[in-house]
Amino acid sequence: MKKSKLIFLILLFSSPLGRLGGALFAQQNHSFLALPSAAKSYAAMTDTNLWAVQNNPAALAFAPRINAGFAHKNYYSIKGLNMLQANVVGNTTFAAIGGSYQLFGNEFYQIGAASVKLAKQLGERFAFAIGGTVFFAYKEMEEYSEKPTIAPDIAFLGRTKNKFSYAFHIINPLPNRNSSLYNKSTYKIGGAYNGITNLNISTLLQKTETEPISVHAGVEYSVFNILVAQVGFSNSYTPISFGIDARIKNIRLGVACEFHSYIGISNILSISAFL
Repeated sequence: MKKSKLIFLILLFSSPLGRLGGALFAQQNHSFLALPSAAKSYAAMTDTNLWAVQNNPAALAFAPRINAGFAHKNYYSIKGLNMLQANVVGNTTFAAIGGSYQLFGNEFYQIGAASVKLAKQLGERFAFAIGGTVFFAYKEMEEYSEKPTIAPDIAFLGRTKNKFSYAFHIINPLPNRNSSLYNKSTYKIGGAYNGITNLNISTLLQKTETEPISVHAGVEYSVFNILVAQVGFSNSYTPISFGIDARIKNIRLGVACEFHSYIGISNILSISAFL
């Protein structure tokens, strides 16, 4: 292990603040990002699957009738610093509803998040969604406690006849500044083009308060509709990512990796099924 990484890990876990920092780092940066989408640097705002609960709830309106899935992420090969994510979606002729439960943190402190999103298709090419996420301390340290915090969100998705899609997602527009569970507003704009056979190209611009704008791009290529190879690029703290999905009838298995230029590699495993 590099000396710089060792120093970082010691600082991360050597004090109560450092122990808490691991959980808050995971929560503040990833609570509105679907873990499997890490393969293409989270540039997945127009993807119409169950992970749209985080990426862009409006896309749920175009998702299959019933979806369910589970994902797990280990941060930078640090033992015990993980995030679990379980999503379920039901799509009816009236509207689509999606739910999610997330748990992130380490052995000292864990934060949970429960989300409900409602999406409505507007005509053949547009959709709108509203929803919210409740954050709560699942496992608290004795010297730290926090009341639950609600973060509402609103989203839109549009499609054009020439294979372009575009979307926006506003998260927590009126944040509770007194909460340390989630106290920021985030604005996301994205798009995709799928006019080339078996190829999807997507982008994402994200702005979170107190942080610079992050730019993300992803490429997805399908091989015989069985294997899907993905690669992502961004100017954020994980500039390169990639992943592979295997499709077996209605089941999808995925593995993805994110590369941090300073800390190391994060690994994501996922499984989902649809009807």
